[in-house]
Amino acid sequence: MAEVRGDARGAVRRDWEGRVSEPDFPILNGVRTMRVEFAFTVPGQPVPKGRGRASVRGGKVHIRTPEATVAYESTVRLIAATARPSGWPMRARYEVVVRAYRGAARSDLDNLVKAASDALNTIAWADDSRVYRIDAEMSDGAEAPRLDVRITAHPVRCSRKTCGGRETFYPDEQGRCEECQSRRAR
Repeated sequence: MAEVRGDARGAVRRDWEGRVSEPDFPILNGVRTMRVEFAFTVPGQPVPKGRGRASVRGGKVHIRTPEATVAYESTVRLIAATARPSGWPMRARYEVVVRAYRGAARSDLDNLVKAASDALNTIAWADDSRVYRIDAEMSDGAEAPRLDVRITAHPVRCSRKTCGGRETFYPDEQGRCEECQSRRAR
């Protein structure tokens, strides 16, 4: 089993033979880190994910997402892209904390989370199936309605055994770390 020690500026990794190697932890804003996260706030009344409406035109089914949902997801996407640090890992495992502060409007918490999660596809992660934990809470009667989101990326273990199950923030589509990817290319 590999041992990882260090702090937010870097880590020392020793494999089972005692060799020291650099882990695949990202460099965010010039600093190598073992835990990466970012947070942002979307001001205004949170908008829940609306139900798509289906219609048949020319013998084909078309599903239309409500305009309010499309506009809100665009706003979330823009704010998240601005807040995301450079070098953010797109294929890690993610933990999401959502705090919705709504005014008088009525909405379901799960639909608010779904709107934010769908908006963050290709911005915070490759696909929202990589989110493994969601902590959500809603408060009513807020004077300043808003949606607070914090995303924490966690490394994934390499799917190959040749590297000893190395942890990485940057696996490929098959879940392999950079070391196993380069071995395959040789």
